[in-house]
Amino acid sequence: MKRSTRIILSLAGLAIVALVVVVLATTRTPRTGTTVAASSHPTVTAAQTCISCKTPTHQYKHKTPYQGSSCASCHNLESWRRVSYVHRNTAFNVGMHPVLGCSWCHVEGAPLIKPDCSSCHIAKHGGPKECAKCHTASAWSLRAPLPSGHVSLAGGHAGLKCFDCHAKPAFSAKPRSCTTCHGTKHGGLTNCAQCHDPSRGWKPTPGFDHAVFFPLTGRHATLACGKCHPGNRFVGTPTNCVGCHGPKHGGLRNCASCHTTSRFKPSTFRHSRVFVLSGAHKRLACSKCHPNRAFAKLRWSGSGRACVRCHGAKHGGLTKCASCHTTSRFKPSTFRHSTMFVLSGAHARLACSKCHPSGEFARLRWRGSGTACVRCHGAKHGGLTKCASCHTTSSFVPSTFVHSNVFKLSGQHAALACSKCHPNGAYAKLNWTGSGTACVRCHGAQHGGVTNCARCHTTAGFVLISSFAHTPSVPLGGFHASASCSRCHHTTPLNFVSATTPCSSCHTAPHVGPTDCLRCHYPGQSWGSTLHFTHIEMSYHYDALNVGCSDCHTTGNYAVYSCNRCHTPGTVSPYPPYSAQ
Repeated sequence: MKRSTRIILSLAGLAIVALVVVVLATTRTPRTGTTVAASSHPTVTAAQTCISCKTPTHQYKHKTPYQGSSCASCHNLESWRRVSYVHRNTAFNVGMHPVLGCSWCHVEGAPLIKPDCSSCHIAKHGGPKECAKCHTASAWSLRAPLPSGHVSLAGGHAGLKCFDCHAKPAFSAKPRSCTTCHGTKHGGLTNCAQCHDPSRGWKPTPGFDHAVFFPLTGRHATLACGKCHPGNRFVGTPTNCVGCHGPKHGGLRNCASCHTTSRFKPSTFRHSRVFVLSGAHKRLACSKCHPNRAFAKLRWSGSGRACVRCHGAKHGGLTKCASCHTTSRFKPSTFRHSTMFVLSGAHARLACSKCHPSGEFARLRWRGSGTACVRCHGAKHGGLTKCASCHTTSSFVPSTFVHSNVFKLSGQHAALACSKCHPNGAYAKLNWTGSGTACVRCHGAQHGGVTNCARCHTTAGFVLISSFAHTPSVPLGGFHASASCSRCHHTTPLNFVSATTPCSSCHTAPHVGPTDCLRCHYPGQSWGSTLHFTHIEMSYHYDALNVGCSDCHTTGNYAVYSCNRCHTPGTVSPYPPYSAQ
């Protein structure tokens, strides 16, 4: 008989077999793992096995694949027909499986069957093989525990049948959530278990804490849900004040800084946290600074704590209002001019408009601004900038200038008019190209380029010459010492750098030949009494023989000589030829 046919018969006789189960369950000896020896069976030693006996019954061997186990794994000493076997799969040890004979499922000589339900039973639900996920071996009508992750079948789900959700007979179904059947609710919420419990018939879960999403305090706690969730839409409800109430007071969004849910009015705002109101500010109406209660901005374009944000820059652009004014009393000003510029002398008597036209105290009338004199008065006297060195604010005129601090005026200089050196009152520069305290800066180099004027002149008289020591090469004595310089220096104007005129321009030469008189004679002394000429090597003649110049220079020309006066002509031939030096 085929296995499938036997399965059908077994299902048909299920009621009869059930009675047999009850009877056999009371008589079957459960296997405990210890061999129980019958009183008629001989004692079996530890070394003996069933096949130790040579009887045919004991020599029986099962066919494959049941030859590997010992006899005691299924049989006992009481009866070979009463089989006691514990399956590794515990599902085959309960329900109908234990009362069925081994041959219902195991055929000797045939391969072992797969240990799943569909190997013996007709597959259901479109062919699933894992029946144990939903059924039990004790009774197919009993449901197995729900698989892990299965939707709860309590409450409203309790009356459902499997195929109410599993529409198609299929063992496996896609994972399901509440929204799979019921759809999203409350404007898009999908996590239904946060608020609902199937066992309570979808009523809200006891102890629901609204603070998980948004704490309800003060006036919020007494509001109906529809006030914040119109149309039962709980998705997208804002959690901040402006989300529901919108920005207020001209755009303010931080409502909690001034209001609470317990009491929206009056506000808890303290103006001192933003700007301290004192003096005249304290007496102003709020609308003076915040028109139309727009507290997020001020009336003026700027906003902040500085005075200029509201009042603007004043007095030509001044921004540090607090240096002169206070909120207690804007007028009169507390400004002290000495903090910027000390007013003394003539400055103290001037009207403010003289320096600050139209009350513009941020700048002066002049292009520059500052405390230096030239910032207002400009550079004077040809560019001088250190006014305080000559003038004071007490009296601008006369000047306190002392010329000796720059250049000492003495002699002829002291009697000169200032314009001689400083034309047009330009004291920053002199009339000449150069400037300074040296004579040549004003008078220039004189006498052919001489620059050391003080060597000959003094400021007492420019024409008068002080004592002058002539150069050592031309000592002046006698008549020359009292003669004017122009006697020898005939140029106009006098040029003491270039060479002077020769002696012959004044004196007639007593002899011919050499013209350099100073080589032998001293100026201002007797021409013949003192000579400083050094002769060539002729010392024997004029020392021993007392020979005079004319003895050898017979013609009066000292450029030539002759020995014939003392020697026979032609007998003396000096070598080398001597000539006057």
